[in-house]
Amino acid sequence: MRKVKIVLFVLAGLILIYFGIRTYRNISVMDKLTELRTEHFVISYQGIYNDEAEELANNLEGSYKRIRVDLNDPDHEIIRVFIHPTQTDFSSKIWS
Repeated sequence: MRKVKIVLFVLAGLILIYFGIRTYRNISVMDKLTELRTEHFVISYQGIYNDEAEELANNLEGSYKRIRVDLNDPDHEIIRVFIHPTQTDFSSKIWS
């Protein structure tokens, strides 16, 4: 009986942690459409952390020159990128 109580207590704790983290993320992510501009990109995002968008922007800028050289790509205008917060959101926008 004691083992069952311990298992139920641990399970309840994990459930509380899960919903606590989920609630925190829902409160702290950007709800409004936001744009982040870099030298070569305009990144639009909604439903993710600012830090995640900035990390993506840094990765894109860091890879920009190498990709252009590899693809023998001529100069072009700024590239627009939209970040969807979830795979489901991305799929619903593509197929609608």
